[in-house]
Amino acid sequence: CRFKKGEAMTTIPVKVKWVKEKYDVEVMVDEPVEVFKAQLYALTGVPPERQKITAGAKKIEDSTDLKTLNLKPNQPMMLIGTADVLAAPAEKQVFVEDLAPEEMHGMIAAGVPMGLENLGNTCY
Repeated sequence: CRFKKGEAMTTIPVKVKWVKEKYDVEVMVDEPVEVFKAQLYALTGVPPERQKITAGAKKIEDSTDLKTLNLKPNQPMMLIGTADVLAAPAEKQVFVEDLAPEEMHGMIAAGVPMGLENLGNTCY
């Protein structure tokens, strides 16, 4: 443990904005940035490796010492990052234009319309 018995850990309340959400977070300035990123991960679901955090004009890197930021109580901070990885589509889309000629003829025979239908209401 890095603290002596009876020594208080310094925490500062900040307001973290992510997308349209706002979170009240207690920043432990005596701890490394990874601890703060873990707090944000618990709140937002954004993994630490995809988090970009700014405090005003200052970008917070993994090597940043939180004490040097001179954070003020209720200071606004910004979190940028996506919460989850987009999943691949369950079924691959097949376009008529990509089909072999035999399969395309089958689609035409089945009555599937080809291309766009002219509605006659275009303006030039």
